[in-house]
Amino acid sequence: MIDLGYGPQPGRLPNVDGVGKVDALLLSHGHRDHAGGIAMLSKIGNPPIYATEIVARRFPSGINVRALPMSGTAEVLGVRIGTGRSGHAPGGVWLHLALGDGLLYMGDNSSESILYAYDPPPRAGTVILDGSYGSNDATLAECQKKFDALLESSAVLLPVPADGRGPEIALYFARKGCPALRIDETMRSSLRRMADTERASLREGVAAELARIAETAGAIDGPRGIILATRADATEGESARLVQQWENATDPVIVFSGDLTPGTPAERLVKNGRAR
Repeated sequence: MIDLGYGPQPGRLPNVDGVGKVDALLLSHGHRDHAGGIAMLSKIGNPPIYATEIVARRFPSGINVRALPMSGTAEVLGVRIGTGRSGHAPGGVWLHLALGDGLLYMGDNSSESILYAYDPPPRAGTVILDGSYGSNDATLAECQKKFDALLESSAVLLPVPADGRGPEIALYFARKGCPALRIDETMRSSLRRMADTERASLREGVAAELARIAETAGAIDGPRGIILATRADATEGESARLVQQWENATDPVIVFSGDLTPGTPAERLVKNGRAR
C-alpha cells in the first residue's frame, strides 16, 4: 500500500475493510492527507511502515517504521525502491518501484519551491500523480503577485500549515523584506526544526534563512502585520482562535491559500465574503 491518509473533510478516513492483509505501507510524506490514517493499521494487518527518517520521527513510539533514504535506493519485499526529494514537505519523497517498466508514485510534488529541494525522478512506464484537490490554472507568477499585494495591507491573517507552504510563505515574505512578519509558536517550532534536523529536505542555503526567521519574527499581538498562524483551514490551533476573535471585525484581511474543505471555517469565511 502507498500512503494512508485522512481527510480532506474532517473525520474522513478511507474504507479499508475489504483490503485484507497488507505486507508493507510506503509513505511519500507525513502530511495527514497522506499519513493521517495510520490509526487504521490494525485493519490491514499491522504492516511495517517505510518512510524517511524525518517522517518517522513524528510518529508515536511503538510504530514499526523502517527507514527509506531521502535520495537513494532501498529494498522492500524484494522490490527495489528508488527515492528522491519531492519539493513539497519535510522528509517528502517520490517513490520509484522497479516493477515492469517502472512505477513512479509522485504523491505531492513541486519543482518550483523556493524552500524544498526537488530531485528529478527517473523515467517510468507508469506514473501516479495526486490530483485530490483538483486543478489550478493560475501561474506561480500570478500567485506571487497576489502575495506581494498583501504587503500593502496594514494587517493580514494567513492560516497556514506548519510544515508545507507555511514556512515557504514565511521565507517568501522575509525575502521581500517584510518588516512586520508575525508567527505563532507552532510555526516557530517548525521553522527551527526544519533549519536543524530536517534540513536535508531543503534547498541549499535555506536553513540559515529559516533559523533567522524563527528568531526574528514577532509574536502575534493583535491585528497588525503579516500574521502566519496554524492550522491552514482554521479548524483548530491558533488560527481557529484568531478567526473566532476577528471574524466579525473589519481587520485584519483574512486570506486562505489552500483547499476550501467543506464544513471548515475556511470555506465559511470565503463564502460569506469575510475572507478570500
